[in-house]
Amino acid sequence: MSSAKPLRLFRTTAFKLAAGYLVVFGLFAAGLVGYLVFETSSVLVRDADRRLTLEARRLGQHYQRGGINGLYAAMEDSAVRAGNRLYALSTPGGDVLVSNIGRLPEGVWSEPGLARFGYDQIGPGGSLRESRAIVRVFELPEGFRVIIGLDIGQADTIRGAVRRAAMVSLVTLIALGLLGWLYVNRRVLRRLDGISATTGRIIDGRLSERIAIMGTGDEFDRLGEQLNVMLDRLERSMDRLKEVSDNIAHDLRTPLTRMRNTMEDALRQPPNNDVDRQALEKSLEEADRLMATFQALLTIARVEAGGRRHTLEATELGSVITDVMELYEPVAEDAGVALTADLPKEPVRAIVNRELVGLALANLIDNALKYGASEGSEIKLALSSSRHAAMLSVSDHGPGIPLADRERVRDRFVRLDKSRTAEGSGLGLALVDAVAAFHDGTLELADAEPGLMVRISLPLGHDKAGATQERGDD
Repeated sequence: MSSAKPLRLFRTTAFKLAAGYLVVFGLFAAGLVGYLVFETSSVLVRDADRRLTLEARRLGQHYQRGGINGLYAAMEDSAVRAGNRLYALSTPGGDVLVSNIGRLPEGVWSEPGLARFGYDQIGPGGSLRESRAIVRVFELPEGFRVIIGLDIGQADTIRGAVRRAAMVSLVTLIALGLLGWLYVNRRVLRRLDGISATTGRIIDGRLSERIAIMGTGDEFDRLGEQLNVMLDRLERSMDRLKEVSDNIAHDLRTPLTRMRNTMEDALRQPPNNDVDRQALEKSLEEADRLMATFQALLTIARVEAGGRRHTLEATELGSVITDVMELYEPVAEDAGVALTADLPKEPVRAIVNRELVGLALANLIDNALKYGASEGSEIKLALSSSRHAAMLSVSDHGPGIPLADRERVRDRFVRLDKSRTAEGSGLGLALVDAVAAFHDGTLELADAEPGLMVRISLPLGHDKAGATQERGDD
C-alpha cells in the first residue's frame, strides 16, 4: 500500500492539473526572464549608441574646426574627464596618441563601426581590471583612427543580477508550485478517500452512513451535502420499499387465503346451488378487491410517470365535485351520512385532468365513509380559490389521523389499523398525493375539529397543459 500510494499521487487529476500549471507558469516565467534580459540589453545598446553618436558629432565639430590637432586636443581633454567614457586616437602607422582604455583586443582598430568586447580598464594607480565596452571605430581621411566608447561593465553587472533574480524566482515558483501541489493533492486525496470509504460501507449495506462534512463550505462539502441528501432519500425509499413489500405480501395473502378457504369449504360440501353460489360470490368479491388494489397501484404508477399531460384542460372544479357527490350520495344515504358541499358563487376553473381530480375526490370520500363517518354524521366537500390556486377539501367527523402519522399515511400500503383487518388497501391517500403532485399541487392533512380535513391545492394556471384560462372560458 505504501509503494502504491506515491504512484497513485501521480495519477490524480490534482497532479495533472498542478503539472500542467507548473509547465505553463514555468514557460511563462522563462519567457519573461528571457524578455527582461533581452530588453535590458537592447535598452543599454540603444542608449550607448545614442550617446556615442552625440559624442562623435561633438568631436567631429572639433575636427572640422581644428583638423587633427583640434581633434587631438579635444580627445585628450575628454580622456582626462572621461568617467565611464572611453577615448583612443591612433596614427596611420598604428601609434596611439590618446587612450584611456588600457589594453585593447587585437583587430579592434581595423574594423570601423560598432563593436562590443572585453578589455583591461585602467584603474587607480595605473592598475588594470577586466571590464566590457561598447565602442564606435571611425577612420579619418588622413588615415587616423578614432575610438569612442562606453564602459558597460556596470550595466553587465545589473543585467546579470536581473538574470540571476529571474532564475531564482523561476526556481522558487517551481518549488512553491510543487509544495502547493503536494498540499492540495494530499488534502484532495484525503477527502476523496473519506468519501470512497463511506460509499464502500454503504455498498456493504450500512445505509445509515453519511459523507463527513468539514464545515469549510468548499466544493467537497457541497458535494457531500448533496450526496447525503440523495442517501437520505435512498434510505427512505429502501425502507418504504421494504415496508411496501411486507404490506403487499400481507394484503394479497389475506384475500387469496379467503378465496382458497371458501372454495375448499364449497368442495367439501355436497353439491348445493345456493352454497356454491355464495362461495362464488365471496370469491368474486375478494377478486374484485385484488383487482382494485392492482388498479390503484397501476393508476399511481401512471400518474407519477406523468403520462397524461396531454389530457390537461380548463375545467370547472365545482362541476367535478357535483359529479362525484352524485355518485356517492346513495352510498352515503345507506350509511346514514349527510354528504354536503360548500361551493362558491363564482365558478373556479383550473387546468387539470378532470378524471384524475374526480378519482382523488372519490378516494377521499370513500376513506371518509370507511374511517371517519358514523350514522348521523356529515361529510363536507368544499371549494375555494385564492389568487394562484384552487383548494378542494373533504372533511369528516371521525377520529382523524395523529399528527405524527400524517406524513407516513401518504405512502403506499400504510394503514393505521396495525391488525390490517379493516377493509382497504392503504392506497387511497397515496393516489391522492400522486394526483396532487401530477398537477404541481399539494396535499395537506389537518384537523377538522372534530375529524380530519384533507385539502388539495391545485394551481389555477398550469403551464404543462399548454392551455390558458381564456380557453376555459370559451
